[in-house]
Amino acid sequence: MGDVLVMEELHVGKDYDIKQYKKIFINRLNQLLDNKNNVTLDQLGFLKSNYAEEIKDVIEEADRIIDGCFVFSHKWAMEKTHIPYRFKRNKIDWCIIPFGDPEWCYMFNRHRFLQSLGEAFLLTNNEKYAKRYFELLEDWIDNNPNSDMLKNYTWRSLEAGLRCKNWLISLGYFIDSRYLTDNLLKKIIDSLIVHGKYLASDFSNFKKTSNWGVIENHGLFILSMVLQDINEYKHWQKLSIDRLIECCRLQIYKDGVHWEQSSTYHNEVLQCLLDVIKTANNYNFPIDDSIISSAKNMSFATMYMATPNYNQLINGDSDNVNVCDLLAKAAYILKDSNLKSGGSRDFGYSNIMHFGFKSIEKYRFLASTMPKQLSYAFEDSGNYIMRSSWNEDALYLSFDCGSMGGGHGHADMFHINLSAYGKDFLVDSGRYTYSDDNLWREYFKKCSAHNTTIVDETDFSQYKETWVYSKVARPILHNHIFMEEVEYFEGSHDGYSDLPDPVFPNRKVIYVKNKYWLLIDSFFCNGRHKYEQYFNFADKDIQLDEESMICSTSNIDSANLTIVPHVTPHIDLHATMNEEYRSPEYNKKVKNSRIKYLVRANGFVSLINVLVPSIGKTIIPITEHLPVFNRNGKEINCKNVQGLKITFQEIGEEYLFVIVNKSVNNGQQFFIIDDIMVFGDLVMIKRCNNNEEIIRIK
Repeated sequence: MGDVLVMEELHVGKDYDIKQYKKIFINRLNQLLDNKNNVTLDQLGFLKSNYAEEIKDVIEEADRIIDGCFVFSHKWAMEKTHIPYRFKRNKIDWCIIPFGDPEWCYMFNRHRFLQSLGEAFLLTNNEKYAKRYFELLEDWIDNNPNSDMLKNYTWRSLEAGLRCKNWLISLGYFIDSRYLTDNLLKKIIDSLIVHGKYLASDFSNFKKTSNWGVIENHGLFILSMVLQDINEYKHWQKLSIDRLIECCRLQIYKDGVHWEQSSTYHNEVLQCLLDVIKTANNYNFPIDDSIISSAKNMSFATMYMATPNYNQLINGDSDNVNVCDLLAKAAYILKDSNLKSGGSRDFGYSNIMHFGFKSIEKYRFLASTMPKQLSYAFEDSGNYIMRSSWNEDALYLSFDCGSMGGGHGHADMFHINLSAYGKDFLVDSGRYTYSDDNLWREYFKKCSAHNTTIVDETDFSQYKETWVYSKVARPILHNHIFMEEVEYFEGSHDGYSDLPDPVFPNRKVIYVKNKYWLLIDSFFCNGRHKYEQYFNFADKDIQLDEESMICSTSNIDSANLTIVPHVTPHIDLHATMNEEYRSPEYNKKVKNSRIKYLVRANGFVSLINVLVPSIGKTIIPITEHLPVFNRNGKEINCKNVQGLKITFQEIGEEYLFVIVNKSVNNGQQFFIIDDIMVFGDLVMIKRCNNNEEIIRIK
């Protein structure tokens, strides 16, 4: 009762007795941190025995920070850096923009590195880390008043939201340090109050619809839980939750995908929602069901869209990051066995640091169940996933036919990623930079950096500047069919509807399960146009046969992918290979190869490719054009209805396809191919061991 009376005396604008408040503040902080600062020697021994590499990285980073050297390489850093920057004579300039990229300044002022100092202090009990921690914290507070002059540097609201969490989490490691004086603690709390007032007052329609709104208000909510004993700030709890509810309603598709169509920011929003739920649980605060259901839907989207090695799907502004620790975190908080099946086997170093040592056993005893469904259609957002299993050697293809999203979106309509037998083959080229004056920004956002098609050398979505396109293609349709032996995706867009002679592209993806993919790009128009297909490989060493135009990887002892173009009678196909770049992480680019297929044609044209994964030796099927007849025996123009035969001689299998491009026979769907009558717009005939199976796909 006495603590409550003391708290009622703490009012905005009035001084308070830090000696009285200190105990209450520390108790609230311990609720947030699961008392992880109070660890036993046995627990420390467990960490050092099981996570030696992670501990080595943490201590190396903490030692760099003591030396005034910073590099932002934390796994979930939104904009990683790879070149260390050292301040001269250890004098910190919090507004500095080294290397010409303001994202460095933003990353610096999020203060995630303070957690590394805290963890190093926990692991070594060396006060040098505490000394450096409080030097940096006090230096920042003294030199960064909340002012309009600093709004574009140290006081962007996004950084303020993240800083609240990072200060509170890291401060918990040092509450018993001799360097934490009462005066310094009061200075820190006063600055946190300034942060909270700033975040509470700054909310706009932009933030309602941006990851900023979630990131900022998750920081405000966590702060409100720690400062809940100060009456003036109790309204921050409801304010932040109400805003988060609205953000979830506006930003998250019904299928769980964040509308900005970027895995990096999808998962950052998910991390924030999970932290809000965890914090609410720690303080026995009733959390709205819509936040919980949003976090769960987003978690499953992360899991289903992840590649077989459980890296997040690179789409829009995204990096190649493994999501097992995030899925483990989601499984633990949401108590979901399916999510645990995608999580790390043990809880992992970062999660133990986040949840405390009691979480190790709790996670161990959480049931793990593989989802029964393998492929998944995110119909609302236009993302489609085909996979053969949940194993790391699964066959996997993603297909993008949704809206671009916000400024983090790329010109990637129709883009596919393909992985097989433990290797990534066809990839998104990534993002590399956000700098507006850097030509690489445009390079990585344009159509050619994605596995899609282009008409007349004109991008369907046209880049203007780093966050803006002057024109954006929209999907006209996208659908899917899941069957026992075959899966099918289809999509089209309006990106070339404004040409003098409009062109309507259509992409079909047929997955013959556990065998291969058939990729069909059709272009509907009247006049003459130039069409290009792009395939961006993960690797640089690709072979292209100039005569057959077949391209393939050349891995002797591991998996390979072969792309076999089917040359139909009415087209003149050409192929080229160029050395290009992809960016697996922000600020990092590596060389790779890009294959381009090109054709000039009058009227309707269709480009067909067979994508064949294999282990070891490449598999090259033979493709043949077959005539298609109506039921009266009259041959149909192959531009209207195509007949295709794919033969795998090594395994004695052949596949016949009837592909209807344009309605014929007054809409009647009866056709004859190789003396077999079939019915439908897309039909496959499989022949193997003298057996024949007819499958009507649509």
